[in-house]
Amino acid sequence: YTDYSVRNSPWKQGRGDVVRELAEACRQEGLKFAVYLSPWDRNHPDYGKPEYITYFRNQLRELLTEYGPMFEVWFDGANGGNGWYGGADETRHIDKLTYYHWDETFDLVRHLQPTLAIWGDTGRERGDIRWVGTEKGFVGLPNWNLLPARGDITNHMRQHGVEPGQEEGGTPLAWVPGEVDVSIRPGWFYHKSEDDKVRSLENLMKIYYQSVGRGASLILNFPVMPNGRIHPTDSLRGSQFGQAIRSAFRQDLARKATLQASNIRGGSKQFAARHVVDGSSATYWATDDSVRQASLTLTFKRPTAVNRFLVEEPIALGQRISRFSLEYWADGQWKPLRDEFSEDDDSALTTIGHRRILCFPTVTATRLRFTVLDSKACPLISRISLYCAE
Repeated sequence: YTDYSVRNSPWKQGRGDVVRELAEACRQEGLKFAVYLSPWDRNHPDYGKPEYITYFRNQLRELLTEYGPMFEVWFDGANGGNGWYGGADETRHIDKLTYYHWDETFDLVRHLQPTLAIWGDTGRERGDIRWVGTEKGFVGLPNWNLLPARGDITNHMRQHGVEPGQEEGGTPLAWVPGEVDVSIRPGWFYHKSEDDKVRSLENLMKIYYQSVGRGASLILNFPVMPNGRIHPTDSLRGSQFGQAIRSAFRQDLARKATLQASNIRGGSKQFAARHVVDGSSATYWATDDSVRQASLTLTFKRPTAVNRFLVEEPIALGQRISRFSLEYWADGQWKPLRDEFSEDDDSALTTIGHRRILCFPTVTATRLRFTVLDSKACPLISRISLYCAE
């Protein structure tokens, strides 16, 4: 649909298909494949005119029908500005809320690939995944993944999610998890001048704890060099990053603890405390319907060193918990533990959702207590894990 294409490049005599090669490589490695199609084409002569929308959807249809199943499609927020539109150096402006007719574009995606996740908040039409309001590698707290299914949302809501129970004019809420995008370098594209500016392993781990550790997913960008490869420094750092994550969460110490709950739904074994350490995401600890505050106490046979706490809600039943605390028993009293990446000094912690990870200086304890202080409905916990990362 455009001459601005690899078919007009020397690569493979114009017969190469980089999308196909990448899709096949992902399948060979067991990775889910996704594409990023920017709504703003700074080369196309018709950008800003109705004819461009036909071109844009033709490209989208090609991507979603020629390369097999996809996990996600990305639409960014770049909408109009300066460019070489058909060779004319111009600045063009559009109304991003109306120009693309996003409701029809989203319908096309749903028709072609019903299970594909759409990234993008287009203002009126909500995607399945949302931007968190920053490209710095973190999602703000609290992180509520329930947002109005339609309608405009403020920058604050993009970054922090809606407050418990908040709706816009009675609009139904939808599950729209946050996705954190950040580059392993200062920029998104390769520049030789940035070869010595690759993020440190310490910085990448901080990003991990402030994204995945706050219930979001993480997209880490690796710029590709002109020869089509990732720079060796970036590649090595990525491998180190993966190894550091595996090392930090290698041994779950909570499996060695005995558990006691302050309340169990109907006194039933089906909702017993032990389900938080049974390794299954299908089971969970639950309280009675009327309960909004409850605690789980983990007791060890001998003093145990810990510095990482991981907790998950069974999100198929909704994100519920809005406030919790974590304490350890020492010197005959309960002492609070707080997240070292928290922006405030309040020992009470906020949302959990799919996953929350707390990092704190190593403590040696015989007991730890997790307490739900407030919840939109009776709290449910599917997993609690403890680690001692080096």
